[in-house]
Amino acid sequence: MIHYFASILLAGAAAAAPVKEAVVPEGFEEIVELYHYNPAVKVGNQLYLAGVMASVPDYDITTGGEVDKEAMSTAFRAAFEEAGAVLKEAGASWDDVVDITTFHTDIDAQIYPFADVKDEFIKAPYPAWTAIDVDRLFSPEAITEIKIIAVMPDKAE
Repeated sequence: MIHYFASILLAGAAAAAPVKEAVVPEGFEEIVELYHYNPAVKVGNQLYLAGVMASVPDYDITTGGEVDKEAMSTAFRAAFEEAGAVLKEAGASWDDVVDITTFHTDIDAQIYPFADVKDEFIKAPYPAWTAIDVDRLFSPEAITEIKIIAVMPDKAE
């Protein structure tokens, strides 16, 4: 009898579990196949974007060197445009973003140029934002990685 009730409870819990939906914009299929991750995962009205890297061509963090503000801004803008494409594919927009976490290889040099570019894409009311200094990212030419969480309006609204 106990097993019967446990089965009913487990079946009800499984039915209530939210469905995860992969978000893979056109052109992103290769990274999914190569690295076995999705650019984003949608769960109900919540959207979790994988980190998007801002990279500077011909730069290598392992050998050091400086990155000028213009190169940084170009890299940040490209990363925000890529993240925007993922948001759009999921049916979201920058207005739906509630949390941003950024990882910077040189937070002192990058934070203000990053904030300027961020403000081109994100308007008030601003999301929560955590900026973290790291020694390097997955790709040697990456200077910053942006991770985003968005909450989209319910379809009934």
